[in-house]
Amino acid sequence: MIGWMQKNKKYLVITIWVSTIAFIGAGMFGWGHYSFSVGGDNVAKVGQIKITRVELEHEYRRFYEIYAQAFGGDFDQEKARSMGIEKQSLELLINQALFKNFALDLGLRINDAEVIDEIAKSESFQTNGVFDEKLYKRVLQDNHFRPKDFEANVRSALLMQKISALFPDTVTPLEMSAITPMLRIQDRLEIEIMDSNSIKPNISETELKGYWETNREQYKKPAEYKIRTIFVDSNKETFSPDELQEQYNQNKSLYLDE
Repeated sequence: MIGWMQKNKKYLVITIWVSTIAFIGAGMFGWGHYSFSVGGDNVAKVGQIKITRVELEHEYRRFYEIYAQAFGGDFDQEKARSMGIEKQSLELLINQALFKNFALDLGLRINDAEVIDEIAKSESFQTNGVFDEKLYKRVLQDNHFRPKDFEANVRSALLMQKISALFPDTVTPLEMSAITPMLRIQDRLEIEIMDSNSIKPNISETELKGYWETNREQYKKPAEYKIRTIFVDSNKETFSPDELQEQYNQNKSLYLDE
């Protein structure tokens, strides 16, 4: 892809721009939406770049149109699936995402004014040679395309144009070998699902006792208390004056007024 960009970089933004507005023609032919094998709003993430379901759908439309023209109309969804058009569309978007990440790492950005200027140039949104905002919104609405999604695609195309302008017309094998690995860096993740049946610990009695001694305080039950009560009916008890006096003498400090 790097070699293609170097040889055809002046046509790169046109190619991506055609892909961006291809939904207009697709909508007029009544292609509608497609059911992909992936779910959610995002179908992939490459570095900082997320590939949305909308982008995949419109890239698929562009590939579908190319193959339909090549087959002379003898082309349908079944043939599209057998030829792996969905996979081709996703792979192209992933390759573009690799370059976008490279552009972001270099500090390249696209501001809102650049997006507005680029959209205003499109004859599809002009009336008498002047950009027509009502026409712009109506065309997008008629083709089930949200303005923010369309503008995001335009921003993406302009970013690709900027990064392609940095590549020289020719490249040496050394330069190629230096650039390519950076664009192909990826993480590898291996996942193994384990359950209680697959876990068979081998713990000796000594290890088990040592663990118990260290953590025994954590396995104690909460403290429990038992209360025993004795009820005495004062009416059934008789006390002599001497006993009462003795009780008072022993506890008279408790009966002081405060």
